[in-house]
Amino acid sequence: KGGFAEVWMAKNKTTGGFVAIKCTKEDIYSKREVAILTELSRMQQPHPHLVKLVKAFEPADGAVYIALSLARGPTLHHII
Repeated sequence: KGGFAEVWMAKNKTTGGFVAIKCTKEDIYSKREVAILTELSRMQQPHPHLVKLVKAFEPADGAVYIALSLARGPTLHHII
């Protein structure tokens, strides 16, 4: 849990792989982040150091849910 979002690890029922689900409150930054990640996911050769957008959801509850490829390893907080 951070200042802008909560992130959970979830299992994709279709593929069996794991993803990161980021839940943010509805705000301009969340929608902008979805737009940027969507554009990056359309690139022919995605950057190896960026997570891949799996799917974005904007349900009626006002939150924004973003499913991303799971990046394993230490958090930035632990590195700094």
